[in-house]
Amino acid sequence: MSKQISHMLVISKKKLYSLIIMVAFLCFISVPPSSIFAASNLEEGIKELAQQISNNMLKTGKKKIAVVEFSD
Repeated sequence: MSKQISHMLVISKKKLYSLIIMVAFLCFISVPPSSIFAASNLEEGIKELAQQISNNMLKTGKKKIAVVEFSD
């Protein structure tokens, strides 16, 4: 009986490892390329950030945004 249970645990561990690898792969391919690579210059970076903020506001239905000034 104990051999049968340990055999079932081995199968479960293999399935678990396969599931972890599959989930990690799916998470990796679902990340948009724009979030992986940095902008080539400041102007492009600001445009990308503004576009992301705008898209997020449309999705969430927000109409206001808070802007905080950072001191040097």
